[in-house]
Amino acid sequence: MKVFITLFSIMLALSLHAQITLTQSDFPAPTIDYLVSHSGSIDSSLYMANGASQTWDFSGLIAISQDTILFESPTSSNIPLTYLVFSNPLDPTHQATVAAGMEVDNGLPMITLENVYNFYKLTSSEWIQVGMGAKINGLPIPVLWNPTDVILNFPVNYGDQDTSYSAFNVNVPSVGYYGENRMRVNNIDGYGTLITPYGTFDALKVTSTLFLHDSIYMDSMGFGFPTDRIEVEYKWFAHGYQMPVMQVQKRSGMGAGVTITYLDSLRNISVEEMSMNMISAFPNPVENNLFFEIPVSSYPLLVEIFDLDGRLCLQAKMEKSGIDISGLEAGLYSVRLSNEQEVFVSKFLKK
Repeated sequence: MKVFITLFSIMLALSLHAQITLTQSDFPAPTIDYLVSHSGSIDSSLYMANGASQTWDFSGLIAISQDTILFESPTSSNIPLTYLVFSNPLDPTHQATVAAGMEVDNGLPMITLENVYNFYKLTSSEWIQVGMGAKINGLPIPVLWNPTDVILNFPVNYGDQDTSYSAFNVNVPSVGYYGENRMRVNNIDGYGTLITPYGTFDALKVTSTLFLHDSIYMDSMGFGFPTDRIEVEYKWFAHGYQMPVMQVQKRSGMGAGVTITYLDSLRNISVEEMSMNMISAFPNPVENNLFFEIPVSSYPLLVEIFDLDGRLCLQAKMEKSGIDISGLEAGLYSVRLSNEQEVFVSKFLKK
């Protein structure tokens, strides 16, 4: 009897941390929506932990903002007609099954991105991004991936690994050309129990490392330049939810930082939320003195300027709207300006 009880206890413990397999049914189809929260930074050891029967405890996360993610039909009336190229049966490679609107941070100076939709194709064997649509500098432009970005191959099991390659390019109105080549390396490197402020899940962890090569050409300057950067996505999936129940995105280069997103319920975040505003920096491109469109009441501000690898290149206290950046080398930079109540972010090109 004691042997039976011991075996039963072992089997019960293993079942509590049973690994799951992801299939087509675990990914989105129209029309569903989810409420997600965004949180501040956390100890990297928490989200980098991998292996069998893990417990990832993120119960201490505090929501600083919330969004609704809506998965729609590619032919939804909410989506600009220009993007109907992703519903073309004569182009099955780029024929999407679902579209998702998203908020983006402008990745480049002199370029504004609005009303962005990612277009995906879900099959019994793959989850693929076939392209995106965005209002780029005021014009809605479809961007087709060639080859498409295979995000995951099904079924997805602990211990799986795979690699895919994708690329896109787009002519940017009044600016020039932008292209990207991407290598995605997936490692299904953990399973166990995930705990968030929303609940507890039997989860499978997917770590995707993206090696990105950007090609940029600006007509006004008459030259182009390449940049390289790395993004790492840590995603936890659970049965019954058609998107990651939690995701940590770590970026290097332009826009370096960590973004934490998790499935959640509606919360009162008015006390904890700190506003983060995208502002204009001018002139852009700039040679010596850089200025910002910020209310006078926000000064003084701490200024931090980062290069494409996320390294801090300049830090200073700013009492007025301009700062001397003549000592920086030519290239693309991101800038963060902050006081106790607000954070402002921007991008600029140093000549």
